[in-house]
Amino acid sequence: MALFNTLMRLKEDGLVKRFDMLQSQKAKVYLQNNQTVIAYMSDDYVIGVTSIRESAQSDPQPDYIVYNDWDKVTEQAEEEAKNLRIPLVKYGRFRYILKDLLGKNT
Repeated sequence: MALFNTLMRLKEDGLVKRFDMLQSQKAKVYLQNNQTVIAYMSDDYVIGVTSIRESAQSDPQPDYIVYNDWDKVTEQAEEEAKNLRIPLVKYGRFRYILKDLLGKNT
C-alpha cells in the first residue's frame, strides 16, 4: 500500500503518467516522457536484508528500492542492495531522480 500511495502522490504532482502494480510492493512506473522504471517499496517500517532480497526475487528486478524518511534501514539491507546493484533511496531522492529523468532539474 505504501508504494501505491507514493506513486499516486507522484502522479498528482505530474512526475508519473501512470503505473502498473506488479505486486503489492513493486510497480512499473511510466514517466511523462514515456521512460519506465521499476520501483519497489516495502510495507515494513524496518527495511532488512530479507526485504531487499524479496525485491529482487521476481522479475523484473527493481531499478530503485524506495523508502520513507521514517523507515529504519539496517546496515545489512544497505549492503545487500549494494551487492545486488540496486539503488536504495529515500522518497525525496527518488523524486529528484524522476525529475532528473524528466529533465526538470535544470
